[in-house]
Amino acid sequence: AVRSTRHSPVRSTKAGAGMCCAMVTQARRAAAGNGCAARHIGRPGCPPPYCHTVQPRDYRLAAACGIAGPAAFVGAWVAGGLLRRPGYSPISQAISQLARSGTSTRPLMTTGFVAFGVLLPVYARGLGRALGSPAVRAAATVSGVATLAVAALPLSAAEGQRIDTWHAVAAGTGYLAQVLAPLIGGRRLPSPLARQASYAVSAVAAAALVGSVALPDLTGLLQRTGLTVVDTWFVAMAVHLLRR
Repeated sequence: AVRSTRHSPVRSTKAGAGMCCAMVTQARRAAAGNGCAARHIGRPGCPPPYCHTVQPRDYRLAAACGIAGPAAFVGAWVAGGLLRRPGYSPISQAISQLARSGTSTRPLMTTGFVAFGVLLPVYARGLGRALGSPAVRAAATVSGVATLAVAALPLSAAEGQRIDTWHAVAAGTGYLAQVLAPLIGGRRLPSPLARQASYAVSAVAAAALVGSVALPDLTGLLQRTGLTVVDTWFVAMAVHLLRR
């Protein structure tokens, strides 16, 4: 009888799986050797869904952007509120009023919008990799891009124009993305306290967003409250990246 030389499909499958496991193990050891694994700050048992090879300097750049972007944005609306003509109220009027066409504070507030919009997506890339969460990267990136759209679509000097509608759409998209970022990112944090704090940030931001629409006399205050708590979360996560 002639003995068949064909390989068993089961045996071939097992051999392929064994080779794949060996390659994955080798890659993980290499990552741990260059300090890559130490940079993952997600929950135990939740590894990143892609090869985690970002170098420490990349995290430092991302963290710097995560601090500078929110700082530029908050600094712009604080300074703009102090410099704006009499009659402007940060309690009842939205931040975007500082960048309305024809106002003296438009260049300052637009600079804050642009700084935030450009720097946050850079930070989002590092934050997403550190947490092993493409979703939190997407949320932070959308927030930055939407803020650039807000800068590009300022409120018109005469209210009720079409550009005002597009401005509202861009602003609403950015707010929603900021509400989602701590909610998504919090699920990946190892500490129960850190997760609860992230969820609380998201809840406060959501409540402030709804309140800013439902309570026109407090629009400015509630908007600033909601955005600032999320900006604080961004900065806190950036500082955490710097310490690793």
